[in-house]
Amino acid sequence: MVKEISKGMCVYPTLPPDPGSFVFLAEDVLLKEIFHKSSEEFVEVGRLLRRSGVKVSVNLNKVASRHLAILATTGKGKVKSFGTNSKKNSG
Repeated sequence: MVKEISKGMCVYPTLPPDPGSFVFLAEDVLLKEIFHKSSEEFVEVGRLLRRSGVKVSVNLNKVASRHLAILATTGKGKVKSFGTNSKKNSG
């Protein structure tokens, strides 16, 4: 399942883990492979909340092809973030 997710495929487990099963935290290396892409199509939008060492990037061509909402409280850099990401993608 990890290989499919790292390739950008949406994978949904069909069953939750059995009660009493061991569950482990994913290592940062694996999370970075899944959440951060460094190609020209992707822009960094932040970091994981509880794993600040893991950058998160999105493909704006796919995300913003119709509508896009940037939500945050006052003073958190919404306008600056959008402007920076727009400039990166415009050319």
